[in-house]
Amino acid sequence: MPEQYQFNQLNDEAQTVAVTEFAPFYVAHFKHDDLEIIAALADDRLVAEINHVLGGNRQGTIEHDTAVSLRMTVAAYRGVLAALDMTYDQWGHTTTTWQQWYADKHAGLIKEN
Repeated sequence: MPEQYQFNQLNDEAQTVAVTEFAPFYVAHFKHDDLEIIAALADDRLVAEINHVLGGNRQGTIEHDTAVSLRMTVAAYRGVLAALDMTYDQWGHTTTTWQQWYADKHAGLIKEN
């Protein structure tokens, strides 16, 4: 099994890959008003910063809104990723999909209740 890394263990180039791959997932959940799990795990200020940019620059496509938000809030995305318990390979690609990660977190919340 390949080595797994936390976001903060990745080099800058791998962190950039991780952020670039995460941002469209985040934007899609923002558009569906479904950020509860991410917001519960990450710093509220970072989530609010990204959401403020997304809320003020909606153009309808995930691709466009992702590009705008990455230009304006890449540091906030990095902070959010540092708080999430996703694992990555050495190049910054997740070891599972973000959709599966989210489903697992959601299932965990259901079990707790």
